[in-house]
Amino acid sequence: MTPDTPETLVLIVDDDPTLRGGIAALLGFERHATLTAATVAEAHGRLDAQIPTHALLDLNLPDGLGTAILRRIRDESRPVRVAMISGNADDAAMAEARALGVDAVFVKPPEWDEVLQWVAQP
Repeated sequence: MTPDTPETLVLIVDDDPTLRGGIAALLGFERHATLTAATVAEAHGRLDAQIPTHALLDLNLPDGLGTAILRRIRDESRPVRVAMISGNADDAAMAEARALGVDAVFVKPPEWDEVLQWVAQP
């Protein structure tokens, strides 16, 4: 990568356009590249096109759970750091996320400094 190229590419998956856009703007301000998606299906399309370094996945999406995206990332052995984000944590889904090796969990609305610290980790 060149000095002007961001070293991180963060996939942000959340059905709330305000939160998704806010996280993308925050990360962009810190010179991180982002991809966004509002659904599980859109996220799978983004993963078909590019491999992010990080993925921030909403737990509850209109067409399924964010753990479906996490499962794909882990099944394909992609070197992606994954965090789940939720305002309404489903205990069973969070247990599945932990079993799949989620790297972090954020409660909505997330503490921005914590998100930035998480993304800063390789």
